[in-house]
Amino acid sequence: FSVDDVEGTTDNFVVSGTGDVGANFVVSTLQARSPTHSWFAVDPANLSDRRLTYASAVPVPAVSPGSLNFWHRYDTEASSTAGVGYDGGVFEYSLDGGVTWSDILAAQGTVPANAGRITAGPYNRTISSSFGSALAGRQAWSGDSGAFIQTSVSLADFAGRSVTFRFRFASDNSVADTGWFIDDIDAVDTVGGGFNGLGQGGEIRDGFAVHLIDDETGHALVSDSAG
Repeated sequence: FSVDDVEGTTDNFVVSGTGDVGANFVVSTLQARSPTHSWFAVDPANLSDRRLTYASAVPVPAVSPGSLNFWHRYDTEASSTAGVGYDGGVFEYSLDGGVTWSDILAAQGTVPANAGRITAGPYNRTISSSFGSALAGRQAWSGDSGAFIQTSVSLADFAGRSVTFRFRFASDNSVADTGWFIDDIDAVDTVGGGFNGLGQGGEIRDGFAVHLIDDETGHALVSDSAG
């Protein structure tokens, strides 16, 4: 992976979605982790379903598959009842190029369900089924994170597979809030032509150059490609 700080090209991702009010994910300067831009989905007072999809599938190495990491800040409508959200975001994956999508914790094909697949910054609420959300009944990030937090996803269950990932945000039929900001995303390097490493550490694994990632900043310190 390269760490996409959303400061340059947007070619690593494709935006799409539905909803009469609000907009698809856009690059925003309202809030960012590094230094001034992030992806943003607004949280409107109407039904919406927005997606930010990796433009390229990730070829996950069969050995030492590592993890996928991103930073995000959410401030969305949530209930005063603990654990209940109204508007929120999820992370999903597809093994067939985007025909079939599953939650990152769920099973698809020969990939098993794994409630522990998010190893840092997990979902914090379940979206209410009462107000028409496209994510009704699902675990999600909802409410107010208070700041940018890092989420890490173990890729162990995807070892040896080509996987497409996407962020998805949905709002219900009432009450607006701010929305969802996403920054410093591990992404396939579409300019460099493929998969240039992943997770923490700094070594060559299966012929892939793994970026050194600073644990405090989340930035790539080394981005050499394996020869």
